[in-house]
Formats: sequence, structure tokens, C-alpha cells
Amino acid sequence: MLQEIKKNRDFYGWFKNNVDMASLFTILSGTNLEMLNILSSQVAGIMLFNAPISEETQFYIFWGNFIGLFIGDIPQFIIQVFYIKLVVNYDIIPFLTLSTSSIILANNIISKIYHAIVHLYSKKRKSVMILQTEKILCNENSSITVPRKIRKNVRYSM
Repeated sequence: MLQEIKKNRDFYGWFKNNVDMASLFTILSGTNLEMLNILSSQVAGIMLFNAPISEETQFYIFWGNFIGLFIGDIPQFIIQVFYIKLVVNYDIIPFLTLSTSSIILANNIISKIYHAIVHLYSKKRKSVMILQTEKILCNENSSITVPRKIRKNVRYSM
């Protein structure tokens, strides 16, 4: 979050207005890095969840979550499976823990796949939009003009 404050002026402006929310999500991101995506999710159009996080930071959040899947979630699931296989009599609590862990692992894997699809689709869409904008600008007979300021300040979100 500190790097984003230093590099991104728009985020710094959002941060100044929402210090309490930023501190809460900093603490929550210590347990799950995915929580930082909520800040820019634009949930219900609430300005509080409209933080202008850069694409570079979203890239780092995605890969941090992806690596965390292999470091934390999958080994935890494997240990719980071994525990249930090796213990002759087990209580309901280890079974519920294994069930919860498997649901969370499945959710994390599907979430990562969806984020990858959205990221790839948005890159393709962005490149098509750039080509279309260049065609419009190059066409002298066209009555449509795109002001230079609008073209520079377009923000794409995941």
C-alpha cells in the first residue's frame, strides 16, 4: 500500500479521504492479500470502494495470491487429508476442518482462474479499443473526434 501511495497520486487522494478504511484493509490483507481487491471493486457504486489501484499493483496482488495458494492452502489441505487417512478414530472437528479447507481451496482455485480470464480478456479488449481509437483518429472523413485528454485518462479495472 505504501508503494501505491508513493507512485499513484490518485490513490494518495483516495487514501487521504479514507484513512480508516485503508488501515482496516491493510490489517485484513495480512491474512488474505485478496482483501486489497475489495478497495477497487466499486461495490454498489460506493465511493469508498473505488480506490484507483494501478494495474501494476493489481498484478502483484494477483501473483501474491497465486503463490500463497501453493504455499499455504494446498499444503494445509494435504496435511488434513493425511491426518484423516492416518488417524483411526477421528472426531467431527477434523472432518469439518477438512471440509471447510477443501471448500476454501476450491474457491481460491476457481477465483484465480476467473481473475486470470478477466485479466487476459481485458488486455485483449484494451488492445482492440486502442486499434479502434487509432482508426477513428486516422480517418479524415470521420466526424467523430476523440479529445486527447479523454484518451489519456481512461482507467481500466479488473
